[in-house]
Amino acid sequence: MKSKNNVYSISRDEAAEQLHVSTRTLDRWLKSGRLKSKADGRTVWVHAEELEKLAEKEQLKELRRGKQKSARTTPRAVQSLTNTRESEEMIYKKLFEEAATDIKAKQEKLEAAHFRVGQLEAQVQNSVPLLEYKQEKENLVRTSAELATELATERIKKWLFVGLSSLLALATAIFGWVIFG
Repeated sequence: MKSKNNVYSISRDEAAEQLHVSTRTLDRWLKSGRLKSKADGRTVWVHAEELEKLAEKEQLKELRRGKQKSARTTPRAVQSLTNTRESEEMIYKKLFEEAATDIKAKQEKLEAAHFRVGQLEAQVQNSVPLLEYKQEKENLVRTSAELATELATERIKKWLFVGLSSLLALATAIFGWVIFG
């Protein structure tokens, strides 16, 4: 066996024995990448941490299925499963807290968006009367321009009438003075 500081410290045969599987099954797992390994000449060394994790997973699966044999259950395995359950609970708790925080942040963003939509709807409702007001103002400006033109025309007509009336009165006076006088 290699030294403890090397992470590839468990031989293929020892790993199969620890996992309670055949070397052929272990070889399939190594080939599929389920476990990390390193070849040193003709000896295959298995990654110790990966082996421990896989052993815990396999024991947990067997416990869940209810197929664990009492001969395989060791105090270390029970402690490992307890630690695994505690770590799973911590992981689920952490995931739940992260999800709750994420949901809360998204809810706040959603509420802010709803508020902004309400503001925009109010602006749209106010802008429609504003558009009508602008159109009415343009109509009034046109009407007042037309009235101003009409007023100027009437003033000119009035002055023409006054001028012509005065001229007619003067012509009548002159004509009467010439005839009678």
